Amino acid sequence: MNKVIFGPGGIAVVDGAVCKCSYGSAPSVLSPSLNSTMDLAGKKVLTIKDIVIALNLPPAAFGLCNGIPPTPAIPKPPCNVMLRGDWIGEPSAVKVNGVSILTDNHQILCSNLQVTGIGTITIENTGQ
Repeated sequence: MNKVIFGPGGIAVVDGAVCKCSYGSAPSVLSPSLNSTMDLAGKKVLTIKDIVIALNLPPAAFGLCNGIPPTPAIPKPPCNVMLRGDWIGEPSAVKVNGVSILTDNHQILCSNLQVTGIGTITIENTGQ
């Protein structure tokens, strides 16, 4: 199946898309909000407002956090991600309920209480 591309905005992200954190040890899966109304090949499309922990992204997403080097006294903490702001990227002309869809060109910043740096979550696979 061909992926649905919306011009220079990128490839639409759908239910089951895989994302990765620059500090995380494992990828995670994205889910759309309950009010998503647009389908592509039977999968709900995500929007740039889909940024809620425990709804769009699992609470312990991305495995262990590699943001600090482990020591015997401080092992790698779990990646209890905190999202910092909104998805960053060019808005799509395609909208769901007036909100731009999420594409593979978007990214979002994140942090972990035990880590001093800021990570970046990117889309690895759009789910299409």
